[in-house]
Amino acid sequence: MSGHPALARWNRRRARLLTILVALLCMAAAPRPPSARQAPAREDPTAEIAAATSAYGNWLGRLLEIERPVETQLVGLDADWRAAFAQGGSGPELAARLRPIVARVVAEVDAASRAIDALQAPRFTGMDLDEGMQPAAMVRDIRTLNGRIREALAGFDTLIDAIAREDRAATDAAAARVVAGFGLVLDAKILLARASLAATPRDDPAWAMGNADLIIERVSARMYGAWRPGAPHADPALPHDLAAFADELEANAANGEQRLDAFMAEIRSLTDGPRQRAMPSGTDILRRVTAMMSLARGYFPLSRELAAMFRAEADRNRDQVVTDDSVRSFFEQLNPIRLRMAEIGRQIAAALARSQAGESEHP
Repeated sequence: MSGHPALARWNRRRARLLTILVALLCMAAAPRPPSARQAPAREDPTAEIAAATSAYGNWLGRLLEIERPVETQLVGLDADWRAAFAQGGSGPELAARLRPIVARVVAEVDAASRAIDALQAPRFTGMDLDEGMQPAAMVRDIRTLNGRIREALAGFDTLIDAIAREDRAATDAAAARVVAGFGLVLDAKILLARASLAATPRDDPAWAMGNADLIIERVSARMYGAWRPGAPHADPALPHDLAAFADELEANAANGEQRLDAFMAEIRSLTDGPRQRAMPSGTDILRRVTAMMSLARGYFPLSRELAAMFRAEADRNRDQVVTDDSVRSFFEQLNPIRLRMAEIGRQIAAALARSQAGESEHP
């Protein structure tokens, strides 16, 4: 498996947050109707928004840190599993090495679930966030996907029991169920990615980022679905599909960069001298948005890196059967890039949390 659902969900929504913040600043800086002008004037109409964005960024940072160990364990699960098999030994000896590996992953998922249950999910009404970007919605989605992961991990118990008995037929059947279980997790991630993208306007910078995540989820599921553990087989359509995904990802990166450039031009139009003097907190938010967008731009070179990888894999898979090694090699290349994308998401959350003085920066 590649990419933890919590991070993927935040990655899909992060650029959408940028456009919401800018819209709020435009409204705050706009002339007020006569009736509103009679009300007591505030020194800075954007101070409340600035405080809310810091609080939101800090909350996101806590959520992502809770999920980070789960992501690390899932990425390392395959390598640990293979290392245990490489040592050889009897069925009971092998099972004794495998149980702690799975138990460690399960423990991290359970610990994350407890921490998420204890994490407050405030509603940031002052930011006019889309419903899907509210903490409660993000927590709900993560709980659902972590539950799917936990169910898939439970299948390892039956598999390890069969290995301990050295029952080949039972081992093969249990392995097939584990593979199917993680396949359902990938399918669920695609559904959530599609739902998130459907709620985002196509001219929003967030659309290109969300679409990149959707493409990556789709290609992950395609490659995973081509895998038949221990049974090499031909999949004539796989090279064509991988090349098509590469084309999609490259085109999406080009469109995403164009949208970000246009959005940055809009940001610059809000930073003229009179507006800066009228909205010092708004200037602080724009500084944070600029930092977030600079970080977000790094998403697209990584998309191109993945596109090149997909195209190379398409070439390698022509006239070849799909084997355990070829699928493993694919995800070993994919996972480090997905982790770098996830790190961009964490950095963006940190940039959102920072106030001008830096006192709201989370560790």
